[in-house]
Amino acid sequence: MKLVQFAVPERVGTICAEVAAAIAGGATLIPGMGWWVDNRGEVQRESVSWLVVGTPEDKINELISNIKSILKTSNESAVFYVVGSEPKLEWL
Repeated sequence: MKLVQFAVPERVGTICAEVAAAIAGGATLIPGMGWWVDNRGEVQRESVSWLVVGTPEDKINELISNIKSILKTSNESAVFYVVGSEPKLEWL
């Protein structure tokens, strides 16, 4: 079992949690605020949900692929997630 955590926009948090639960057997959403620097160098923020999932190791790639797909179709340009203790930022 591995802990996988994603910062997802609040507007797609529920669908991400539903998909994660179907794959891993459960998921938790924690409300928060995401901050980043945009391409103009300005600090931006948005409401996010921290999606926390404990998943069998053989389901990690399926979980990540599905969450990335949801984010890409909702016009997100990047995904931030943590597998175990390893953070990752990927452009979509």
